[in-house]
Amino acid sequence: MRRREMPQGFTLIELLVVIAIIGLLSSIVFASLNSARAKARAARVKADFDAITKAAMLDSDDRGGAWAPDVGPGHAPAFVGKYLPQWPKPPCNGYTYDWENWSGGKDIRISLRNSGGGVVVQKCIYQAPGFSCTDVSQANFSSLSC
Repeated sequence: MRRREMPQGFTLIELLVVIAIIGLLSSIVFASLNSARAKARAARVKADFDAITKAAMLDSDDRGGAWAPDVGPGHAPAFVGKYLPQWPKPPCNGYTYDWENWSGGKDIRISLRNSGGGVVVQKCIYQAPGFSCTDVSQANFSSLSC
């Protein structure tokens, strides 16, 4: 009597189920990675803003309360090199940090600008009485797509 041999290997359905499960798990992992990247960019911008703020305040103390002049988006203000080793590079290509000294030192702020020049995030450092500056919140970090 002949024995019927069972084929070795997996059926097409089994392979398709495994591939579908792997695809589902990988999409979950990629979504988590994108969220982690966005949080890392936000943390980096916050750290850059803090470093720029501290350097600017030290420089202002040296200048007797005067703030470094405005130099335009992407350019390093006078205190870079003395209190800040180098002007930070934003986490996304095409974005720039902008040191802003408005109204002769009465309104001081740092901005992260996109390639079109629009403010994505802004931190107000100093405002003289009668001047106002509104921080652009970290909620805008979601628009920080690289």
